[in-house]
Amino acid sequence: MSRLKKRLARHVEKATKAALETKPASNLEGEEVITELGPVFCRTLRFDPAYQHGDTKVTDFLSVGAALPVLAGQSAPTDLCPRGAVFLDTETTGLAGGTGTMPFLTGLAWFEQSGCLRVEQYLSRHPAEEPAQLLLVAKALSRADFLVTFNGKAFDVPLLNTRFILNRQKNPGYALPHYDLLLIARRIFKRRLDNCKLTTLESTVLNFHRVGDIPGAEIPAAYAAFLRGGPVEPMARILEHNALDLAALAALAAVLEQMYNEPETVEHVLDHLGLARAALTAGRDSAAHLHLTRAGGSACDDTSVEAQLMSARAAARAGDWTVASAHWLEALKRRPGNAAAHLSLAKYFEHKTRSFARALEHAPHTAGLEGEGGSAKRVERLLRKLSKDDKT
Repeated sequence: MSRLKKRLARHVEKATKAALETKPASNLEGEEVITELGPVFCRTLRFDPAYQHGDTKVTDFLSVGAALPVLAGQSAPTDLCPRGAVFLDTETTGLAGGTGTMPFLTGLAWFEQSGCLRVEQYLSRHPAEEPAQLLLVAKALSRADFLVTFNGKAFDVPLLNTRFILNRQKNPGYALPHYDLLLIARRIFKRRLDNCKLTTLESTVLNFHRVGDIPGAEIPAAYAAFLRGGPVEPMARILEHNALDLAALAALAAVLEQMYNEPETVEHVLDHLGLARAALTAGRDSAAHLHLTRAGGSACDDTSVEAQLMSARAAARAGDWTVASAHWLEALKRRPGNAAAHLSLAKYFEHKTRSFARALEHAPHTAGLEGEGGSAKRVERLLRKLSKDDKT
């Protein structure tokens, strides 16, 4: 077994040397790093504290605290220490995942004491460099208290975990708390955006527009061409693309934190609904109320009705049925045929106040939620209760 390992090591060393003869480190901005597992290419850069990604300074992330866990749907959210964050983004040989997909470039970023966002990128110029790449990734992850990614829960982190396992290395990032901004963005922006791609969020939320950026769909082919001896220039564009992704994560997280904490800064009324729902899920009813108040006063009936229904659910959960019923009635003023409001009022008047006549006013309009059969049964039951009351 030991002889086999030595032969394999010599083979890897020979393959790596041959592959890199036509790809010297000087062709890219960065340097070759020699590790105990072989060479790998490393690029380090810094976004200084004044750097703005669109309208947002990346250092605004350093004000992140309680909002990000709330927006992520944590059942018991706590304040974060933003300097413990490590941002992570990979560029891969494909999007299918599984053992056949390799993250040939892993970018990580964190804030230094100076306020600079330090970016370190580890590039495998040949698949034989992957063990060394993962070794440096592990060292960077060991400094993290939590991860921030974009679609990392579904893709980047599981893929990295697989590569660590295949290379028989330990992954210090495996059990870290993880905040996936794609999942948060979908909760907040899905009502007004056609999609929540990072470039879409950059242009619509951060007011940042990339120029000359390599599209993500072209990256696997560009790397494959590079391995076959193709030009180095696309790799420089990939490195820049990856670095901008990391800066975007810091800026986007900062904006999300501000939107949650400062409702008056939210520009689009629909975003209040997503923010309020996240707050209610986390049990932060007071924060939810601030967003729902603004959404409830919207000139758009659909937005106002959704806000009234969410406010009613919050009041009902707190046992304040008087306030809840007022919100349901207000929703019906905007949308007289709203089945959810009718059904809630039918239940409220039947079971809470035992006002069967009033419940009967709403029961015929609940079919949109409980079907024609369910609505008919509710009406029949209420008629029986009214008849019984009349007899007594």
